[in-house]
Amino acid sequence: MKLKCTYSMKLLAILFIMNSNSVVQGSIQVTSSNGDISTKEFWPSGNIPESDIVVFAQSGGKYTATADVTLGSVRINQSTTLDLESSGNHTIKTSKFYIGYQTRAAYLKGGMVDLSGVSMGPDGTTQVNDGDFMGCVINGGTYGTIIELSGCIVTNVNRLRIGNGGGNNQLKITNSSRVHSKGSFLWAKSTAGNGLLEVSSGGQLYITGSLYDGYTDINKVADTTNRIVVTGNGSKVSVTGNFYIGSDYGRNSVLVSEGGELIASTKFSLGNGVNANTNSAVFEKDANFWMRDINVGEYGSCGNVLEFRSGAFGTIEAGGRVGGWKGAGSDNMIVVSNATVSATGVLGIGAPSSEVDVSKMSGNGLVIQGRETSLSITSSLLLKNRSYLRIEVPSNGYADGFTPLSANKVTFDDTSSLDVVVVGSVGFVNNLRLVSAPNGITVSEAALAAANANLFEQTNGRVRLAIADGGNAIDLRVSKGMVVSLR
Repeated sequence: MKLKCTYSMKLLAILFIMNSNSVVQGSIQVTSSNGDISTKEFWPSGNIPESDIVVFAQSGGKYTATADVTLGSVRINQSTTLDLESSGNHTIKTSKFYIGYQTRAAYLKGGMVDLSGVSMGPDGTTQVNDGDFMGCVINGGTYGTIIELSGCIVTNVNRLRIGNGGGNNQLKITNSSRVHSKGSFLWAKSTAGNGLLEVSSGGQLYITGSLYDGYTDINKVADTTNRIVVTGNGSKVSVTGNFYIGSDYGRNSVLVSEGGELIASTKFSLGNGVNANTNSAVFEKDANFWMRDINVGEYGSCGNVLEFRSGAFGTIEAGGRVGGWKGAGSDNMIVVSNATVSATGVLGIGAPSSEVDVSKMSGNGLVIQGRETSLSITSSLLLKNRSYLRIEVPSNGYADGFTPLSANKVTFDDTSSLDVVVVGSVGFVNNLRLVSAPNGITVSEAALAAANANLFEQTNGRVRLAIADGGNAIDLRVSKGMVVSLR
């Protein structure tokens, strides 16, 4: 009983510290609601707290800095604005920056936050470590928080974390702000859901390590529904290490739009675990991308979709896999719709390594849509293990000489299908080239016959598929005369 009592008292003490605006061990409270934090006069002790936890605990507080200033660490306990722009764009140097209480906001305008300050170790019960830039505390006691940057640079970050155990947290990097971090667990644990990372209006995020969204070390079925949005000309997310969306959990998303850019220099993984289902990544409206080694639906994850549409353009370096490489996944898909995509390696649909059990793998696909779609693969396109290629031909066909899909070689195994859908009325009058492969196309007669049977139903026999150019192309041929159907 004594041990239980002692444990309970410690727990109550921890909770008191977590939920108090006035009690943080080793802290200096900001008692004024405005002022210049770089002056000694601002601080009640007459000294700038260069080695203490500085707690901003005045709701709506607004502060400036007319000179560079060093603070031990920064904890936001009430919604606070640090307006460095209006006071000369100076630097706050500190060891860590975080929000320590739920439903609070930190607005950083102009200047720089440099997290290379002198090591203080963990901050009391929060366990926030040196170099952390966080919208939460590690014990998960913060939710509904916002960090918004406008024209501000945040540098020397060891770890960027928007949520840990708390949900509905947001980080907005906007108005040409920049964040430089060594690594990131954007949202960790199944309870860190409904979060938002927004990079907009020329904001930029650079991560030299890996980025994890929907990460945990606990095997638990959950959907975390976190969102990454990169939008606007000049807006960019660049990750040097691995880029995981749905590292362990599902229904997470990336949207790159309106001229935004995403770079994933080592690996881009969408759905990376048995519970990491129905994640999505969409590139649209002049989005630009450079990704290496894509993997959609790894380790048993299902229903993940990577989509390029509406003027998006870029390169997939070293190709990738849909449906897993090290573990079999099903019903995963790449969609290219009125976008321009170049892949420099093998693109495998349902084509894992030889060690993988493929008995339950099925439904992985590549979909081609739109009149202005171009997918160019410098190596092979492989379709295996009950996968499919579906080409949705627009009603007015393609421009003369245009081929929507090209690869060095295309191979269907006997279990995979070719599906051609004619969208709307059959408005084209000439033959169309759908697929070009100078080193040959391998597709079974049964698969070609099944595709033609579907086309006959759609067009009353007006068009059919044919292997052309000596076995190096697939054409859609238009019948010139009358078609008579006897049934």
